[in-house]
Amino acid sequence: MPEDNEITRIESCIALLEQHNKIHLLSIVATIFALLMLLLKSVLVEISFAGLFVLLLVVIMGLVEVVFAVRVGFDSQLLKNLCKNNAHTREIASAKLGVLDDSLVQLALIKSNKTARALNERLLACIRLFKQQAFFCFFQYILLAGLMTSRFCSFV
Repeated sequence: MPEDNEITRIESCIALLEQHNKIHLLSIVATIFALLMLLLKSVLVEISFAGLFVLLLVVIMGLVEVVFAVRVGFDSQLLKNLCKNNAHTREIASAKLGVLDDSLVQLALIKSNKTARALNERLLACIRLFKQQAFFCFFQYILLAGLMTSRFCSFV
């Protein structure tokens, strides 16, 4: 039953990676809020230089989060296709991973030295990207909460 275990691990990883849309939506909200505060700074909100810096940092982190969201979504789709293509055989053949790796190298999406990774290492790398995406979103909200409770920002 090792094949069933591999399929289950991949399906579990896919289920986690699919949650990236929720994190991405939260990040979009934080980024738009920061942009609105930057646009309204002279009309409704008084913001110090440090506050402006924090808002710009929130926007930059939102842009970085977009990159992670795209990558996590891409990995999720690749794993779905890998499971779908192997649903009848219930095994993940190393040849399939090799073909996938060759395609990714040709598209310059991975370096050629990353082609010999085991399935578990690949899944852990996907989860690591997901966690990085979540970190950037979480840190956006930490910065915004800090800004709202600090003396660097006051509503007129």
